[in-house]
Amino acid sequence: MTIKPRHFVGLHAHSNFSVGDAIGLPQEHIDFALSNGMDGIALTDHGSMNGISHQQLHVKKLAGKGVNFKAIPGVEAYFIDSLSDWKVLLQDQKETKRLEKALASGKTEEIAPEETEDGGTIVEVESETKGTSKFSDPITQRSHLVLLPKNNEGLKSLFRMVSESYISGLYRYPRMDFDILRRHANGNVIASSACLGGRLSRIVFNHQDQSVPWEDWTVNNSNLEVIQRELKEVSDKFVEVLGGPENFYLELQFNNLGAQHLVNYHLMELAKRTGLKMVVTVDSHYSRPEHWREREIYKAMAWASKTKGTVDPSTLPEDVSQLKCQLYPKNAEQLWDTYLDLKKLYPGVYDDRTICDAIELTHDIAHNQIGSVSIDSKIKLPSLARIVDKEPLEKLLERSEGMSEDDLAFKELVRLAIEGLRRVGKAKEQEYVVRLRRELETIKELKFSKYFLTYHKIMKVVGDEMLIGNGRGSAAGSLLSYTLNLTQTDPIRFGLVFERFLTKFKKNSFPDIDSDFSDRDRAVQLLIQFFGEENVIPVSNFAQLQLRSLIKDVARLYGLPFEKINAATGKIEAEALAVAKQEPGFDRQVWVLTYEEALKNSETFRNLMEEFPEFQTTIKVLFKQMRGLSRHAGGVIITENSREGMPLIKSGGDLQTPWPEGLNYRHLEEFGLLKFDILGLGTLRMFENCIRRILIKQGNPNPSFAQIKAWFDTNLHPDSNPMTDEKVYKNVFWDSRYTGVFQFVQPNTQEFMRKMKPQSILDIAVATSIFRPGPLGAKVDQKFLRNRTNPENVVYKHPLLKEVFAETSGLLVFQEQLQMIYHKLAGVPLEETDSIRKAFTKKDISNKAKAQADRDALRDKFTELCFATNGISKEISGEVFDEMEKLVSYSFNKSHAVCYAITSWQCAWFLTYYPDEWVATYIDYCSTSKGKVTGKEDPKAIALKEAKGLGYKLAKPDINNSGFDINPHPSLSKTLVPGFSGIAHVGKTATQEILRFRPYRTPLELLVNSDGTWRHSKFNKSALSALIKLEALGSLDCVGPGKLFQNYRQVHEVLIGQYDLLKRTSARKKNNDVGKALLDAIEATKDIPDWTLAEKLEFSKELAGSVDFELIVPADVRSKLDDLGFSSIDDWEEKGNYWAVVSSAELATTKTGKLYLKLKLFAEMNKEYTCFIWGWKGEVGLKPNDVVVALLDRSEFGYSCFQNKIFVVGNS
Repeated sequence: MTIKPRHFVGLHAHSNFSVGDAIGLPQEHIDFALSNGMDGIALTDHGSMNGISHQQLHVKKLAGKGVNFKAIPGVEAYFIDSLSDWKVLLQDQKETKRLEKALASGKTEEIAPEETEDGGTIVEVESETKGTSKFSDPITQRSHLVLLPKNNEGLKSLFRMVSESYISGLYRYPRMDFDILRRHANGNVIASSACLGGRLSRIVFNHQDQSVPWEDWTVNNSNLEVIQRELKEVSDKFVEVLGGPENFYLELQFNNLGAQHLVNYHLMELAKRTGLKMVVTVDSHYSRPEHWREREIYKAMAWASKTKGTVDPSTLPEDVSQLKCQLYPKNAEQLWDTYLDLKKLYPGVYDDRTICDAIELTHDIAHNQIGSVSIDSKIKLPSLARIVDKEPLEKLLERSEGMSEDDLAFKELVRLAIEGLRRVGKAKEQEYVVRLRRELETIKELKFSKYFLTYHKIMKVVGDEMLIGNGRGSAAGSLLSYTLNLTQTDPIRFGLVFERFLTKFKKNSFPDIDSDFSDRDRAVQLLIQFFGEENVIPVSNFAQLQLRSLIKDVARLYGLPFEKINAATGKIEAEALAVAKQEPGFDRQVWVLTYEEALKNSETFRNLMEEFPEFQTTIKVLFKQMRGLSRHAGGVIITENSREGMPLIKSGGDLQTPWPEGLNYRHLEEFGLLKFDILGLGTLRMFENCIRRILIKQGNPNPSFAQIKAWFDTNLHPDSNPMTDEKVYKNVFWDSRYTGVFQFVQPNTQEFMRKMKPQSILDIAVATSIFRPGPLGAKVDQKFLRNRTNPENVVYKHPLLKEVFAETSGLLVFQEQLQMIYHKLAGVPLEETDSIRKAFTKKDISNKAKAQADRDALRDKFTELCFATNGISKEISGEVFDEMEKLVSYSFNKSHAVCYAITSWQCAWFLTYYPDEWVATYIDYCSTSKGKVTGKEDPKAIALKEAKGLGYKLAKPDINNSGFDINPHPSLSKTLVPGFSGIAHVGKTATQEILRFRPYRTPLELLVNSDGTWRHSKFNKSALSALIKLEALGSLDCVGPGKLFQNYRQVHEVLIGQYDLLKRTSARKKNNDVGKALLDAIEATKDIPDWTLAEKLEFSKELAGSVDFELIVPADVRSKLDDLGFSSIDDWEEKGNYWAVVSSAELATTKTGKLYLKLKLFAEMNKEYTCFIWGWKGEVGLKPNDVVVALLDRSEFGYSCFQNKIFVVGNS
């Protein structure tokens, strides 16, 4: 009888979530396994379970189609015997490194121990797992262990074990040990001994001839008894901690590695001696057999990225015959054929029946020993005890008999909503009461009460410590959100629609509420303190290989001409983007270039693929493969007992979710884990800091946050400020003064506002909704201004439309307006209109015929309803539909626009009524948090320029006038003084000491008290040196011709050069005359020359972080340039005379041998410009920091002028 296995399930398989080692998403492995005649496969990625969300959701999708497939979630864990022993070794190693570093530097007390590496992206290093213990570092050494759950309890056990491996065993890689297995497995987990990287394989490795590469080892009996004894000891321990021999299997694999067959030999011998059962696995690493080469390329690219090296193409196999291992999901027949081919090389080693049984056993394990395993999808929010305050909770529980948790949550939600309605003074207004009742009914039906209670608690915890934004997105359309303080915007006051946010038809998805906070990181820390570190978990994203960079990387491997490839990649995205912009609902912020789009819409890409067909497959297969782990911008999961619901991972020292949640994947909510978007908005931090400056000026030296919040609530909260102040609108939006004003950075937006002349928050919201790429492309801005200027010319196709379009001058600007058109003209209930809105924007663009049919059906239904409801003719309603269709894809969320318009107006209010404090805050913010407001290359330079445009001057830092941060000058109008916080070597404690001892009236007072004793301890030599180099002693009036010091270099030579001598003099009990010593030093240095301009510029850059531009272009020179009408190169608009500063100059020649000068120029914004001076004759003639005026023109290559049109300022 022929021996041949009939069934096989791969119990050891890797997807692309084994980053750098395997390719293909879990669903691709499943689909191939199905097509290959298999009915199951496990997923056992390295160290984590990041891929099982893809696996589980795909199997669910297949089940919906009637396809049964056993997909088993698992992990190939990194294993060591004892974490406690390993931690001792790790700590010893860190201390040794610290001491070595300390001894080398001579600072034995100052060197801190090395921090544990918490890199999130795990790239497998074979030398650390497949090797001997004798020659590897015990700190990095680890083994593999395959773990699979037998049931849902086993899956929770795996979650706990993986979580603990990251939390307790992470040093570049997560580790688990026997103790973790003992505490968590509880008989619900199966393990196999894994590949050549397994713990048992290492025992075999330890007893072999290390002079021979392990790939070339042969089967032998050397040290047989020693090896068997050690194998039994370790396998017995696995059996013990896993709860019995039925939970531990010896894993055999078949490949062309000599070491593999040696390990197989010893494992088969161990099975004979102990009775342990064996399984055969494929250890698949790519989803299809033809993808072997792409996997090799991907692996080489990942290793090159990890080591910052390059890939040597000669090291890659040329054809499949050169592979040692073929690692795709083989079926029973393919695996058996592999075995038969290999057993010929090892006569007498293998027994067909034994191997056949080991193959068949995998199927039995998968379908009989492992039951139905799936991730629990129950919603996992914090308990009511955590999110409801103690007293209300006690009252709630008094009458809780027969009530579900959701009933209790709803009862508490109603109480909070009513309380909130009273707080805002609307409890007796019928419109508000009816609206709130309607929203609560929707929440109750959807069972979302606990979600809203959790969000309410979030806002309470964080809102007590920092300012919270007015709202974001459609949530601001909810009155409930407003009463719970989730938003600060009254939706009825601004005509916002609840049904854009939530309807009873959104049963399959929880609300998506985004919230802005002044300090995102601190907000998360506050939540962690309240809910617990393991219950507030940042959401992961997974970075993928992108088309443009992938083409370049693969082209290098294939030896293709780099210049040609580089030029092509620059065009591919532009061509595809141009086509994508024509599609309805296009959104540039979320659009990404795909392989299919490039092939379809980029002629350059198609030509490239035709010219180099050999690497087309590689590009297609590797595009979107995983490149590494990243983090969602603001999303966190808030839950309880997180290790029960997911296998936590760690990156950069912080816990993260194993699965993503965002635009492309929603893998957390599917499993009951809800994302809360905690976002940072720097403008709110500016509000806090500006109010702090105002309160300090009003006599409060150290305002608390409670005082800042009270001031904000009194003056600027939307409920306390009607935001109708004409002075604010005119001062900022009409007269184009936008220093630090949120959303209004671009000049074209500012010009639009000047023409529009807004008079309300809704006007600002309309403007920001129009000024986006889509509406601008459709020239909505021009139509709007025409209609606003001439409202009598606006034609409404039906009187009801005038009510809908009143605030937008006859144009569809907001998404909610489409909903209102359907509601008012076609009689569709509001709660059904959001799905219609989505139908307009989500068309099947891949099937144009279907898209047209869908569109026609939508149009016919609209016209029928309009006629049935309001008697509107189909001709008119059809025209309304056609016009609506043109603009709806460009429309914007009104709720979001209004909230952000309020934030912009609040900025404008500060600029109008507290300009000194606001401008100082803005510059300070741009100095410390680059780009958060301006989005430009050098925010500080731009902020300073804007401030100068308002008439402000920036003084030098000053020992008596500077504070911690930049502030208005105490006595000079329109003058700002930099703070000490921006100066290197002047720390917080030094600043506190300066503030305590000032005013300083003489240089002597900088050093000693009136009794001659040394004055400072924290304000030390290096801090004083920094202030002198930045010329910060102006208020002492002691430097300059005819004064105590001739220049600042002399000050430095005396106070710093003689610092130690002066300090020793002050310590003398007798002859303590620091003043005399000071005067002697001044006299001895009276002829010392000042620092050069280059030295002063270097001090400015080194100590203040940027160049003091007035050192290069003094105020008198700048004034002269302004008088002559010369703008700086920063303000270039058209050919004309501009001034700039030379950064570098070098002579060069054209291809025809003509001489020209190549200049690098800059101005106040510190942006570098290239300028070509044609027709140059003679030497270079220009040097760094020369101020020049030139007649400049501009092309795509840079600026240019002729030699006779450029002049150095100061020369005739």
